[in-house]
Amino acid sequence: MVRNTGIWTGIAALIAIATAVFAAVYTMPKELLPVLPQNAPEQHAHAVESPAELYEEAEKAAAPAYLVKLDGDMLRVFAEGSRTPAAEYELPADWLPDYDRILLEYGIRVRDTAELRQILEDYVS
Repeated sequence: MVRNTGIWTGIAALIAIATAVFAAVYTMPKELLPVLPQNAPEQHAHAVESPAELYEEAEKAAAPAYLVKLDGDMLRVFAEGSRTPAAEYELPADWLPDYDRILLEYGIRVRDTAELRQILEDYVS
């Protein structure tokens, strides 16, 4: 029978290290803990009435602000939820690599204006 003592030695070492770390943290003197200034504003989480409201707030926070889409030879920028383009740029689709063209035909969702500016610089200029 072959014994693999290397694995058990490693596991024992990990347990010993974890125990030492936990002991060090829980026995740390309170003087070493950071102290907040007395005039620091208190921060409270926003109380949510229902799980549906929490889901809506999470969707709003994660929702992209713009959609960049290729339509023929026009690159169009749509504000989120709008059906009319906020901006249009002429872009010869034949010059684009297949991957980029397909991405733009499906649409690229953009979260903020900095990311939108970067995408427009990449494709239009």
